[in-house]
Amino acid sequence: MKLVEIAGKLSEEQRLQIAEHAVWRGMAWPDSLLARACAREAWRRLEQPARYVLEVIMLGFGRALFSEEQLLQAAKPRLAGSELRIGLLQLQEAGIVFAVRRGWGERLYVFPSDMYSVWYREMLEEKRLPALPEIDAYDIVPIDGCEGYVPPLSGQLLHAMAALQNAGMKRTAKGVLTKRSIDAVGAQLFYDSEQLLCVTELTQSGVAQLYPLPLAIMLLLALQEGWLIEHKSAYLLDEAVWQAWQAQPAQVREAKLLQRVLELLCNNSAAASVSAAQLCAQSTAYTWYRAADVEEQLQHMSSNVLAKPLQSTIAAWSQLLRTLGWMEAAEDESGAAVFRWLIQPNVLEELDDADNGTHVEAEQRFMISCAALQFTPDGDIYVQEDSPYAVRWQLELIAERRRTDRITVYRMTERSYKRAAEQGMDSAMVIRVLESASAADEPLPETMRAAITIGMSAHGSALKPAANSTDSIDSTDPASTVSVTLHASNPNDNEPYLLGSINSINSSNSGQTYELIFERKAVRTLFAGIESVPAMWLKHFRTYHHSTRRELMEQALSWRSAVKLSCEGEIKPFIPERIVEEGGRWAVVGHLQEGENCLKVLLQPDMWQEMMLLLPEGTLYY
Repeated sequence: MKLVEIAGKLSEEQRLQIAEHAVWRGMAWPDSLLARACAREAWRRLEQPARYVLEVIMLGFGRALFSEEQLLQAAKPRLAGSELRIGLLQLQEAGIVFAVRRGWGERLYVFPSDMYSVWYREMLEEKRLPALPEIDAYDIVPIDGCEGYVPPLSGQLLHAMAALQNAGMKRTAKGVLTKRSIDAVGAQLFYDSEQLLCVTELTQSGVAQLYPLPLAIMLLLALQEGWLIEHKSAYLLDEAVWQAWQAQPAQVREAKLLQRVLELLCNNSAAASVSAAQLCAQSTAYTWYRAADVEEQLQHMSSNVLAKPLQSTIAAWSQLLRTLGWMEAAEDESGAAVFRWLIQPNVLEELDDADNGTHVEAEQRFMISCAALQFTPDGDIYVQEDSPYAVRWQLELIAERRRTDRITVYRMTERSYKRAAEQGMDSAMVIRVLESASAADEPLPETMRAAITIGMSAHGSALKPAANSTDSIDSTDPASTVSVTLHASNPNDNEPYLLGSINSINSSNSGQTYELIFERKAVRTLFAGIESVPAMWLKHFRTYHHSTRRELMEQALSWRSAVKLSCEGEIKPFIPERIVEEGGRWAVVGHLQEGENCLKVLLQPDMWQEMMLLLPEGTLYY
């Protein structure tokens, strides 16, 4: 669940209550939650139980929903359960964590998914961890048999959309694309099911089961981005949205897609969330890091707050991100796995934090250059890696891609002539499209011009009547030269046919409804029956009979609170876990607190002297 969705369900009065919380003094809730500087200040203003609980959530649950009991079980017993519950309550009051009720009444908690990466990075800043060592590029050894150039995901999706356009967007009676389209689109995707499933469990249901998983994800991304409109018998291309996406700066485009992928793969997987956030934190593009160093840092942080750290998926993420074209993997001289980002994963956060002037400057810095096409006399078209996507899209529609690399090679062929004619183009239009994208409008080589003229003349009959005139073509804008919108096979077929099965990939909660719970609870309500508990148990540190000692321990277990014990002259907090019976005598298992360390012990009632219930400060007064 995203912050904007949650905030939209709150009343004006509820929003005002959160905005007036002391944590947000001088800041604006909810906008401040997504800004790094504000998140940093808010983190520092939180009380200690809330900060600890937030760390447990960051490292133990990520973007996934969790219950109160799961939180108490996940946390390392540095704080008593009652303090953890108070910390959770404080986070709710501050509008950082939210309670929801699942359809059948189960109460769960959620940290908004779009806040997660920002707050994870601030957690790392607060811990002041040493920077990970950077690996010298001279020490990098390529992996034998490793696949060569992999286009970034945006490029793979551009190629997939072109393949879908060229092969056909019609759907069968079962609601799926034709086998020809499925095969054509799937051939453009470098990531596969195995790599996806190594990161997290993904499920497909209904119609989506008929698609290979990579294709199902491609279609889901296209629908989420608004490129495709879903109708019962065909997909339609929304040209305005599609062209706007192509015009985005390259780094921004990739970072937005990365966010989409993280939401898709992480929202129901704590392990995937945490490992991905840890990788994204090492965000300096083109800087090499050892995967083992990243793993070690994550393990160190997790072991300090979690009873059982999550299984790392960093290695699996590295492999998947490589096939998405966002990461490069190799080895160092000792054979250890290393990686480097090929994009700036947190660029959107940096732009959001910048003021207007800096924002424009940063956007200009990441804006792709308009690299020109280059032609050869024998008909090859060379396209640089940073060429505008609008130009690439035109080439995908009217030429054949012969090689995909940092310099991609296209060529006009018999099949591409036919396809261009079916798009309503003649030879003059094809030549104009190519020349408008070339260096300084450089004319095509005469041999290439002649080949296009001859090739297109063979398909003149395929021209659409409306396309015989070129008067409406703006030769200065390659993106506007061809209309590529497809229409449903039935002109009256305007009823949307939503593929719920595609939209529910990796959603074990698909179809579930969640009711937002907004309530203010006094801390005292966490301690049921506190009015009937003897006051001396709460206020006086003294000795008790063994039977009374057991009653105090049982009360502490009921409240999940700590007790203060005097053991061999030392006073130590003790968090009871359970009472056990041994040989007709009772004992208590729990954790003795020594600073930030906790030691699991079994104590018999004659092993301590004085005792009292230890409640969080202020509990008796509010």
